[in-house]
Amino acid sequence: MTKPIILVTGATGQQGGGVVNALLADGTFAVRGLTRNTESSAAKALKEKGVEVVQGDADNYDSILKALEGAHGAYFVTNYWDHLSHTREIQQAKNYAQAAKASGLKHAIWSTLDDTRNALKGKFEPLVDDLITPHFDAKSIADQEFVNSGVPTTFLLTSMYFDNFVSFGMGPKKGPDGKYVLGFPFPQDVPLVFISVSDIGLAVVGALKNSSEYINKRVGLAGDFKTISELAKGFSSTFGIDVAPVTFPREVYLSFGFPGVEDMANMFAWYATEDFLKSRSIEETNKVSAPGKFKTFEEWLEANKDKLRANL
Repeated sequence: MTKPIILVTGATGQQGGGVVNALLADGTFAVRGLTRNTESSAAKALKEKGVEVVQGDADNYDSILKALEGAHGAYFVTNYWDHLSHTREIQQAKNYAQAAKASGLKHAIWSTLDDTRNALKGKFEPLVDDLITPHFDAKSIADQEFVNSGVPTTFLLTSMYFDNFVSFGMGPKKGPDGKYVLGFPFPQDVPLVFISVSDIGLAVVGALKNSSEYINKRVGLAGDFKTISELAKGFSSTFGIDVAPVTFPREVYLSFGFPGVEDMANMFAWYATEDFLKSRSIEETNKVSAPGKFKTFEEWLEANKDKLRANL
């Protein structure tokens, strides 16, 4: 019997790559990966795994429509940080949704984020148009493209990646005095919510296999809730070093001056709200992912300690 085809956009990226691996491990579906360059080393690696690799771009409606031919479902993801344009990201989501509708897709899974505007309005000025946290708010606005299309859709809301401790240098830093600190522009007494990016695929597989339960539903993904102090203790015990937890002022964080720093600062403010914390659930995450399970901080730390040690 022919397996139903699932198109994975961004198949050579962090999110898409994890989804591809989870689909392959499960074996229920045939996997088709969308990438801009089918001859890249990452694309060739996917082919070797048995993935059907097709060329396409989120900016190109026709390429998405072609990639969706014969597909049962699809995982759609955009990357705001590729271009820092909220209008472009919303248009990309529209391309996805309209192509999904035209192709008669049975189940779309859209990787999205929250609308921070109601919670942060009055605290911070909009950074562009009326968006306070553009990389969040744009995805939330884009949700409506899938709603309006009528395509059966599951909305997966991601959280901060543990992987940022490796990829973006978010881990402990050694100061001039030789002491390590772990700092965020975030309160000490409020937990941050984390997931491992590779685990997102578990939720995608679960939602696809249980479509009737997850179509037109929103799931806030969470693997663990950890305060800065708890994170610092984990790093300390794993590496045998003394890591001090630090909350630094928003102004200090803004002084780092990297592209999107205000957007990120507003993100941390959103993370500290009750609305955000209520929107993420370990129980719901592991329910959709069953029999898989999202990693806790300790599990992720153990699996990635060699990579982390290289950055200390």
